[in-house]
Amino acid sequence: MTSPFEDAIAGMKTTLNSAAGETVTFVRDAATAEVTAIPTVPELAVEDDDGMVTQWDGLDWLVLAEDLTLDGLPVEPKRGDLLKRTQTDGIYVYETMAPPGLAHFAWVGPYRLQYRIHTKLVKVEDLT
Repeated sequence: MTSPFEDAIAGMKTTLNSAAGETVTFVRDAATAEVTAIPTVPELAVEDDDGMVTQWDGLDWLVLAEDLTLDGLPVEPKRGDLLKRTQTDGIYVYETMAPPGLAHFAWVGPYRLQYRIHTKLVKVEDLT
């Protein structure tokens, strides 16, 4: 059973998804699914053991956990999953991968309602 606060958080995430989300294609092997995702630009700088700071230039996607399904079953993001974003000049393909020192996805908030999926642009496909 969920708390009233948890229900309110879920409602706000759904509203945000409707207002700021866009439809992308989630791809794992031969399986695909259309999901609503909110693109975000992470501000990640990671320091390695030698003190070298690396800026992560990826793109994060916020996806409601209940929306991320393949063949009708819920899934968690895996390294190598693709998100395809259709734009006027091509289909931008982002691969799920981990920034240095981090996991390839993270839960947003304590209730595990939404994923933050870390990706990098790997190619742009023609629209044809």
